[in-house]
Amino acid sequence: MAGNPANFHIAGRTKVMADVQRNFMFNVLIPDISVVAPASSIPFGVEDLIVRCTSVKMPDVSIETIETLFMGTKQYFPGKKQAGGTVTCNFYETEDQQITRFMYEWSQNIFNTNPDAQDGVGAGKSSSAIKKGITSDIIVQMFAYNGTPLPYAIKAANCWITAAPAPDLNFSGNEAVNYSVSFQCDYWTLVGPFNFTSGYAD
Repeated sequence: MAGNPANFHIAGRTKVMADVQRNFMFNVLIPDISVVAPASSIPFGVEDLIVRCTSVKMPDVSIETIETLFMGTKQYFPGKKQAGGTVTCNFYETEDQQITRFMYEWSQNIFNTNPDAQDGVGAGKSSSAIKKGITSDIIVQMFAYNGTPLPYAIKAANCWITAAPAPDLNFSGNEAVNYSVSFQCDYWTLVGPFNFTSGYAD
């Protein structure tokens, strides 16, 4: 049997347990900026994107249920696992409009709506013939309260931008311009130990 509940107390518990993980200690990395949005990759860089992402929501993981019947009794078995879906990130914009350019160029790279484009790609055509050229991983790295990286990160695979709403502007407002951007991912995995410099697990 486990320890006597009467011996459980907060002083002893805090000595043996790790510190709580804070939900505001994180970075979001999109390592393939120059691939998915080549027109805005200079001078825009990975660091610019990291510091401007204020929140991120990964898709929930679900395992479908298979139901069978046997002599009036139901039985349940695990079925397919769903770990893909929508990744939602919120970015705040600055007066250089780099977030605006980055999201616009990525969407143009997927489907060009500019008939006067000078890159030789006609309207309605992708500048990338394969999925690899229009997708990127999105990596969420969490940190301890002292700023050191936690041992594992979340990597959403093969993400592509699906929605980047226009900014909400008004005379009565007094807030920074921000974008809630949606991405589609095939799946996400827990990776580690993590090397934040390269963006991938060692």
